[in-house]
Amino acid sequence: MRYTAQLSIPNKLKQRKIGFINQNNIKSRIKKNKDDMNYKDFFSALKATFNIYKKDLLVLLFAILMFKFGRRWQDGIMSAIFFPAIFVVMFKMSLEHKLYTLIFLIPWAESRQMPGQMMGIVGFNPVNILFLMIGTTIMYRKKKIYAHSVFNKWILFYMTLVLIADIRGVDTIPYFDGYFTFTSYFLDVFLKPLEIVLAGTMAFYVLKDPEEMTRFLRMIKISGALLAVYVVFRGGGTLGGVYKLTRTLSIHKNALSFIFLTLLTMNLATMNYGEKGERIINKIFNVLYILGIMLTFSRQGYISCVLILFLHFTKKGTKGVIVFIVSAILFWSYFMPVEVKRRIFTGTAKGEEMGVSEHLTGDVTAGREAAWEASMPVIKEAFWFGRGMYTFAKEVKYGRPELPQHPHNAYIQSMLDNGLIGTILFLTFFISLFYKSWRLYKTSKSVFAANYGYGFAITILIFLIQGVTGFRFYPYEESYFIWFYLGGLMWVYQNQTYLSEQES
Repeated sequence: MRYTAQLSIPNKLKQRKIGFINQNNIKSRIKKNKDDMNYKDFFSALKATFNIYKKDLLVLLFAILMFKFGRRWQDGIMSAIFFPAIFVVMFKMSLEHKLYTLIFLIPWAESRQMPGQMMGIVGFNPVNILFLMIGTTIMYRKKKIYAHSVFNKWILFYMTLVLIADIRGVDTIPYFDGYFTFTSYFLDVFLKPLEIVLAGTMAFYVLKDPEEMTRFLRMIKISGALLAVYVVFRGGGTLGGVYKLTRTLSIHKNALSFIFLTLLTMNLATMNYGEKGERIINKIFNVLYILGIMLTFSRQGYISCVLILFLHFTKKGTKGVIVFIVSAILFWSYFMPVEVKRRIFTGTAKGEEMGVSEHLTGDVTAGREAAWEASMPVIKEAFWFGRGMYTFAKEVKYGRPELPQHPHNAYIQSMLDNGLIGTILFLTFFISLFYKSWRLYKTSKSVFAANYGYGFAITILIFLIQGVTGFRFYPYEESYFIWFYLGGLMWVYQNQTYLSEQES
């Protein structure tokens, strides 16, 4: 034992030395990246930065064209010209550009900006067509949808749980007073969530090298920035304006807030990759995402945003924490919009003094507490297995118009639908994602892979925290970008060695 211990000491010293050398190499590479583009003047820097984005600029222009004219030209004579042209353009796109276009369009899929149908056929819309084109191309290239990945078994497990909840909830259909038929029910509760998951994870099959991975992240960031600009300017910076905007987008303001939280978390983790001009633009995107969070007036979003920024600055050490605290105090004192402060104090006497839009003094949950209390007897009756999808609608909400449409708590909703057993299984899926991404952060030799893993782990953590006052464990609009980032994580996880070699 002594002899073994004596041998292990030099080995430990050697490992520490190697770790120290690797750490220095990483620091030198990061320093090199920061100094990689020393432009002669501002215009040469602007031109070089534009060259980074120009190859994918047509995707952005195509998406804007869809937002501007898609709904207007959905019917009538123009549809006979517009939609065949759109179909041909999408068909001729490369597989990568199809994916990038889908990234731009999917957050707007249910909005009034996008056509809900093409050539008068319900469901035949640009998002669904792109999804089918990408899936068909992947299968044609013999890359099976169920290709090997450590995550695919977990995704299959997760979607099986969703399907079981859907089947058990079929008896809910009559409680929606004709809104659902059997077909439309499964379209809404299973096929739509399945499309969201597969659309995101398709990135795993499309991406080939680090350059494409960088472009993939770039498209997500630009797509999110475009959505943030729309929210900031069309929302008007008021709670009433945001409620109108959410009706246009068909996305709840809390879901919008979480979309920006996801974008902020992943951008903070990966913003130092790319050329100097792109890194500057990434910092501008951070500002847009934070503005989007602020001006969606989601209080749970505010809490999560503060947590994300705190964790980001904590990684920088004591100085980072001090900078965070000082910046937060200064921003609150001098720059925080009054409308945001009013929203924060909603449900309190302070909020009443400030003239909040919603007069809910004494109820800081904004009406959620009543829904939670009403759900408890139903949970007790079906504690272990729940009663299937939309149990809140048929067992709690029905006949009580004063209650919200859903319990605004993912854990209570899951207990109603799936019981304790099902809720534990759903949480197992998300905890496994957190564990694998955190392990990637801690063990990967690739700096990029480690940072990507950290960002995704924090995203999952925020998702679970947000579930206390909203959202669902099912894949809907609030989690669009989680699934795209998961597709990226699958590729990064599979190609750690390759990424590490590229960085060396």
